[in-house]
Amino acid sequence: MDILITLKTEQNKLHEAMGERWIESDGLFIQNNGSPMGTSTPYTWLDRTTTKYGIRFCDIHSIRHFHASLLIFAGVDPATVSADLGHSAISTTTSTYVHMFQEAQARTSDVIENALNFSKRKNDNQQGEIRKALPA
Repeated sequence: MDILITLKTEQNKLHEAMGERWIESDGLFIQNNGSPMGTSTPYTWLDRTTTKYGIRFCDIHSIRHFHASLLIFAGVDPATVSADLGHSAISTTTSTYVHMFQEAQARTSDVIENALNFSKRKNDNQQGEIRKALPA
């Protein structure tokens, strides 16, 4: 939210400086005169920035998929992932990312298995310690 507030403050200053030349639009990302930003502008900016810093280029859509993957592997439920991505139907999310949800489900099974094995080892160790403490 701090970034959005800063952005809005900067846009208000631009609006004031432009006066009547300001072009009103409802976009979040705008040009210096208030008009909507071109659709290729974020792509171009990202391409230039990654080149400048020697970072492998990933288009914005790939970053969106990465974002979804992080949510899924963190255990966020499909409805929340869908809402976060702005999908109108959960089925869009689940069909697009079905392989990731399956992989996350497999990891869940591993976590449970490891927890149960840990509990068993812990109990075995505790029983061994108790046996050692008992008089012969």
